Amino acid sequence: MADARSAGYKVGVLTNDGVAINGFDFFAGIPEFQSLDAFVDARAKGFAKPHPEPYLRAADELEVPPARVVFLDDTQACVDGAERVGMTAVRVDPINKREAFARTRSLLGLSVKFN
Repeated sequence: MADARSAGYKVGVLTNDGVAINGFDFFAGIPEFQSLDAFVDARAKGFAKPHPEPYLRAADELEVPPARVVFLDDTQACVDGAERVGMTAVRVDPINKREAFARTRSLLGLSVKFN
């Protein structure tokens, strides 16, 4: 996220249940979340991923068209939902995130890190 922001990209988070489960204070305490350009709680307006509305709202809050968004998620249905609205979507394996992060870095034109 920091490298994307340093390269001039906007960074946001789209969650279905994060706020209901953890509350806003939890997210406010995460350093990486303090510099987000958008934080969208999908259920706040009655819709959840993979419904199109949360993806479109996230793109709107980032002030970019969906076609300019690279969306990451660990659920195939949510990846499919992002693709349906025109986003580029990357499926993240929660056990081995390396491949998804390398692909995302490549899509953004960032050098691929091997940690």
